[in-house]
Amino acid sequence: MAGRAGRGDAAERRLARRGQGGRQASPAGGPSAGPAASLPGPDAAAGGPPPFEHRPVMLREVMEYLTPRPGSVLVDATLGGGGHAEALCAAAAPGGRLLGLDRDVAACAAAEARLRPAAERGGVTLHVAHANFAVLEDVLDELGWGAVDGVLFDVGASSPQFDTPERGFSYRDDAPLDMRMDVTQRTTAYHLVNGLSEDELAEIIRRFGEERWARRIAAFIAAWRRERGFISTTGELVEVIKAAVPAGARRGGPHPARRTFQALRMAVNNELGCLEAGLRAAVRRLRPGGRLVVLSFHSLEDRTVKQVLRSLAGGCTCPPDWPVCRCGAAAVVRALTDRPRTPTADEVAANPRSRSAKLRAAMRLDGPPGGGGTGHGGAAAPFRSAGARGSDSVGPNSPRRGRRPRGAAATRRAALRDAVGVVRREGVRAAPASSVPSLAETLGLRPAGAWAAPPGEGSAAGTAGSGRGGRRTAVLPPRGGK
Repeated sequence: MAGRAGRGDAAERRLARRGQGGRQASPAGGPSAGPAASLPGPDAAAGGPPPFEHRPVMLREVMEYLTPRPGSVLVDATLGGGGHAEALCAAAAPGGRLLGLDRDVAACAAAEARLRPAAERGGVTLHVAHANFAVLEDVLDELGWGAVDGVLFDVGASSPQFDTPERGFSYRDDAPLDMRMDVTQRTTAYHLVNGLSEDELAEIIRRFGEERWARRIAAFIAAWRRERGFISTTGELVEVIKAAVPAGARRGGPHPARRTFQALRMAVNNELGCLEAGLRAAVRRLRPGGRLVVLSFHSLEDRTVKQVLRSLAGGCTCPPDWPVCRCGAAAVVRALTDRPRTPTADEVAANPRSRSAKLRAAMRLDGPPGGGGTGHGGAAAPFRSAGARGSDSVGPNSPRRGRRPRGAAATRRAALRDAVGVVRREGVRAAPASSVPSLAETLGLRPAGAWAAPPGEGSAAGTAGSGRGGRRTAVLPPRGGK
């Protein structure tokens, strides 16, 4: 406790030296009252957003791996401005079907206007849905669609979201702290910055931003809240971060606030959790031979994609001396990219924002749609094939090829992790909104039930599985009077 107090005092002194004034009056039940307290929240900026334009990244490679044909049934799980979807729509004509999903209402409207004329000319059935791709299966069920031929993910925030100051994604403009991809979702970056504890903020910044100075930044945020009240704008947050990061670290490299803003954005939108749920849902709905293509722009996103595809391409993990397979594992996809594809030099020169893109692709193996929900899927063969030797017998694409077979204890631990994951995913998805874990609980920052829901509201703040587009998401903490 003494160390924590010392860090807070040092942060307060440094903020005072930077001429940031005295303490502002906090609203009733300010930060010390806990996340269930009523926070005022920044007002939404007036005026309409700029046009939602989208330049598709790695379009040639996307089409190469998805292989759309006339009559194909395709899903663009991250519609954006409709750049990729426009090419898919043309390739699926005539007689094809295309479903586009996006969490952003502005993206859905822009894509609908862009795609509708081309779809009608080409005889393609087009559906645009404002929804989170974590609930892809629910949308397909509502439309009455069964298996699909291909699914595309282009994950992360879009250029128009960064380029619209009032959305609060960018650290280069002074705007309300928002960062929501879905503006109908109620939890914003404002609620996290002002409602989470210092330890929880440090964990978010460290985990999702991979920020070296996460603990120090969290301490300075806590000091600002004690001295001045709530942090309401991106400009104020940038000022705090610049004060927290040592001068030597600020002289070189990227903007000192970049990693913190990335971490808050990923936490607000539960991006990694929704990504894993969406990928597994997409694989379950692919027909045999169907293709999955994923574009990611950050190492954490690419790592999640790689791990999910690796688990879905895995084989038997039982010890080699077991004559009968008991793990129930069976590969449901085959990786089409041994390593992620990256954009060409010409594309990077024409579109610098594409430089960090990585593309991974996989193909659904034979078997009825619906496998792969637990990370393995499909029916397990009761006996090993001839020459099988435990985890070394899973084929050339297995991530465990050439490694030592798992022991019995490791196999039990892996099976337990899979089982817990299924319970969490399926349990959250099937639960009513009032019992879905809070955002901090979903991110593993706080034990279940640590936050009391405000009167008349549920305690939910997760987005995956909370309904289409996260529309039943509750506020933690809520904005005052909203």
